[in-house]
Amino acid sequence: MTVEPPDLTGPERPTTLSELRAFLAEDRAERARGGHGPEPLPGWVALRAFRLGQYLWVARGPVASALRPLWKLIDFLWVRLLLGSEMNPDVPVGPGLVLPGGARRVQFPSGSAYGSRVTVNNGSCLGGKQPRPRIGDDVVLWSDCFVVRGATVGRGAHVGPWAIVMKDVPAGGRVLGIPATALPEGEDFDF
Repeated sequence: MTVEPPDLTGPERPTTLSELRAFLAEDRAERARGGHGPEPLPGWVALRAFRLGQYLWVARGPVASALRPLWKLIDFLWVRLLLGSEMNPDVPVGPGLVLPGGARRVQFPSGSAYGSRVTVNNGSCLGGKQPRPRIGDDVVLWSDCFVVRGATVGRGAHVGPWAIVMKDVPAGGRVLGIPATALPEGEDFDF
């Protein structure tokens, strides 16, 4: 089975302050559309720190220079120490990112790529050496799932809790288990 690489041609990271505000607005709107309820404080801070880091990754000038030390402090103390997460700002993540569980133990390793409107639950991570995994648009990564190197998760797919994805997941697919296997057509996670 061959899976087309996800279309990641949209905006990958904010490059201006107005784009940063637009990304944060889309993140909020996607959370509301998904019915996730109010965002827990840890996730609220982590998401804004991540988006600010994405902006500072490409921004130049006095404002960016002044904000970098503050961002590094927040990233280290809040995101890495308190939450145990690693959300590298060089990772392209489209608008509409949802972190419903407060962003605990979430990994965005350098070299990976996420599409738009992606939901990442606690403990979800991508790993391995090159080539890094690619996550398409409208994907849901459930708690404690792991996507190994080189795997691609297609548009609209769901990766179940504790699943270890070792092969590509087709668009709209639902996988579960160790190693992750596709659920039959029309069947969903039962929990």
